[in-house]
Amino acid sequence: MSGFDNASYTTRTVTGTTDTLLATDTIVYVNRAGGVTLTLPDAALWLAAAGHGAEVQLILQDISGAASTNAITINRAGSDTVNGLTSVSITSDYGGYKLRPAASGLWVIQ
Repeated sequence: MSGFDNASYTTRTVTGTTDTLLATDTIVYVNRAGGVTLTLPDAALWLAAAGHGAEVQLILQDISGAASTNAITINRAGSDTVNGLTSVSITSDYGGYKLRPAASGLWVIQ
């Protein structure tokens, strides 16, 4: 499965220095030649959002090619964690993460 079979998803591009992701976001491209801080949506709310089935992933991707010199920091929402951490960073040009909520309050890297 591709992760999108029989599910609706949204794609958007972030160009600012900060952005709080929405429960409806599925693919988020970052196109900024400078540092960016993203805040994840609440894992439980994202999973419950319309169209997000168990196989759907939240994809965060650098499309600027500048992440090695201008990291993209991904912060948790509230007390959620990402693989047990409060934040992770994209530090490779054109790098990215595929995330999936594993339980309430927990995002896991796929």
